[in-house]
Amino acid sequence: MHLFAFGLSIFILWSSIALAAWFYLDIKAYFDMTGWLANIVFIQPLLLVIFFYVLSRNFAKLAKRQEKMSVSASASHAKSRLVNDADHQTQTTTPMDENTNSTLLAQSSSPNHTRRTPTTYRIHPEKILNVVSSCVIACDTHKSILYINDEACELMDCNAQNRQHPTKNIVALLNIQDRQANNITEQVINEQLKHPERPFRIGQVQLISARQGKRFVNLLTNPILADNHEIEGVVLSFRDVTADRKVMKQLYRQASQDALTGLINRGSFEQFLEQLLMSNAEEHVGHVLAYIDLDHFKIVNDSCGHAAGDELLRQVSGVFQRHIRQIDRVARLGGDEFAILLQGCPVSRAIGIIEGILQELRAFRFIWQEKNFVIGASVGIVEFNSHVSHSLKGLLTTADKACYMAKKLGRDQYFVLNLEKSINSADIQLLEWGKYLQNALKNHDFTLFAQPIVSLQDEHHAHSHQQYEIFVRLPHDQNTFTPGSFMPEAERLGLTEAIDRWVLTNTFAALSHIQQQAQQQKHPHKPASVNLSDQYRFMINLSSQSVQNPQFADYITEQIIQSGLPAALFCFEVSEPVTVAHFAQTKALFTALRRSGCSCSLDDFGSGFSSLSYLRELPVNYLKIDGGFVQNLASNDIDAAMVRAVNQVGRVMNLYSIAESVEDEATLEALRRIGVDFAQGYFCGRPIPLSDLCFQLEKASTTPILLHKPSSL
Repeated sequence: MHLFAFGLSIFILWSSIALAAWFYLDIKAYFDMTGWLANIVFIQPLLLVIFFYVLSRNFAKLAKRQEKMSVSASASHAKSRLVNDADHQTQTTTPMDENTNSTLLAQSSSPNHTRRTPTTYRIHPEKILNVVSSCVIACDTHKSILYINDEACELMDCNAQNRQHPTKNIVALLNIQDRQANNITEQVINEQLKHPERPFRIGQVQLISARQGKRFVNLLTNPILADNHEIEGVVLSFRDVTADRKVMKQLYRQASQDALTGLINRGSFEQFLEQLLMSNAEEHVGHVLAYIDLDHFKIVNDSCGHAAGDELLRQVSGVFQRHIRQIDRVARLGGDEFAILLQGCPVSRAIGIIEGILQELRAFRFIWQEKNFVIGASVGIVEFNSHVSHSLKGLLTTADKACYMAKKLGRDQYFVLNLEKSINSADIQLLEWGKYLQNALKNHDFTLFAQPIVSLQDEHHAHSHQQYEIFVRLPHDQNTFTPGSFMPEAERLGLTEAIDRWVLTNTFAALSHIQQQAQQQKHPHKPASVNLSDQYRFMINLSSQSVQNPQFADYITEQIIQSGLPAALFCFEVSEPVTVAHFAQTKALFTALRRSGCSCSLDDFGSGFSSLSYLRELPVNYLKIDGGFVQNLASNDIDAAMVRAVNQVGRVMNLYSIAESVEDEATLEALRRIGVDFAQGYFCGRPIPLSDLCFQLEKASTTPILLHKPSSL
């Protein structure tokens, strides 16, 4: 700033001289000079002022920086002296009382108290140990307690006498346990006494507190060494981490468990599965992965809301957990999809576990607000070995595809898939159906099932038949295929008529055997002759190729005569699309069968658009309402109107109506209110092997053979 003032003075003096020249010289002559006078008088002094201003600012900044460095150096020197004085007085002086300490603290904190001789005081170590958050207990080599701080005394519930005279044996006071609930306090101290060169740290052991019960603590032991490095005792410090442990478990549970069902979630399941694939790479151990997708879950969710769907998922999770072993894992992958990992389990045993789950689900009834639902599941099963390298993604994808195949083959079943085979949307064709179906016909590999058809109206109970529909199934590779999976290929290969003939032949043979057994029995409570047609009726589907064969009606009639069975025992079904496509042949077939004494039914009625104009010309007894309209009947007004219209048409034409695909009580009650005569579906009864039904019929039972028939029926 002094330099700036000096420069400013020079500028003022110079400017005064210039003004004097202004008055004494002619102005024009002044400016007509070559310019040197203006440069000397004005420009150079101005530049000189600016130069001195900048120079003064730089000198000011430099002065301030030197002042700060000087202060810092003084403070460091004072701090060094204070530490040295404190060390000296700690060794030479005695502790002062609390009043003196308070006075010194007040003086040192006073702004006027400067440049005083530094004075220190000594805090007793016990006060320091009493304010730390850890529990501290010290004992000698004989395990007698030397010291215990307030935190440990509170946790161990020590009384005042033990607190003032801590000579009690530490083993009697401190109860630290391992996972088997064994007291390991003495063992821990002994290990520290044997190895004084290092401390011991044990994480999250159990401590039994007299006041607070079981607690979890992190334990640290340190040796107490004398001047000659001989161990004189042990200090145990531990911190209560019970609350931390609960928080961590809760966080882990939230991260690894499904909040709705309590099962492990997809991320945790995949992590466990990946560890299994990596850890057991050298072991020849077989495992099974089951991928499960619930059937008809959407019906519950849509008709009753998400609260009902959530409750259903919780209940189904309990079904899974009841059937798996302790070492197995079950997870909810998302939505209505689940997965089960069966460790060290051969596929044959895994199939038994899955069959047990499916069997319980078939008997399971989910009830929500007085509505009753039937639940099933489609399961994909994949076996994999630990010694073979598999990717997690590939394993899950294969299991998902196997589950898809189970759904495609008719649901409510499992499908076993080998990892070595590639399954895609054309799997069904990759199985070489032509050769396999021909062998099945030749070797009688097909099996027959029967599904009950129940009456919905009271007026039918007294005189109606106990009715069953006959289905054909095809076992293959630990799976059972429904007609929907192999009949399209059989149709392409021209084998459907041959399959129809096999079904007719074997059905007639089974029922003929029952008829003969009943006639030969001489039991006093049974008649000498039993006519099955008085009590039962069996419905059999006929394919398009059979309908188009003009001689097929004669074949049926001939087989019925040879079996000795009454024709009234049977009702033959043809689907509406086949009827519309081959109306003349269907009409001729129905006419011939009715003339023989059989009944006829139009299946999947309502799926076509022009069938109403032909219906009045067909000699049928039953109309089977297409399941596509029945499934959403309770929640879809259009479907309800269609079912109502079809039922009304049947009443006008004096035909019985049968509703297919009845899966829950709400649909059943809606059908009953509409006036539909009969119902068929999993809720009414699941298909059972025809052999089981025949075993019951041999006893001449008058009770309908219904699997899991609901009480409301």
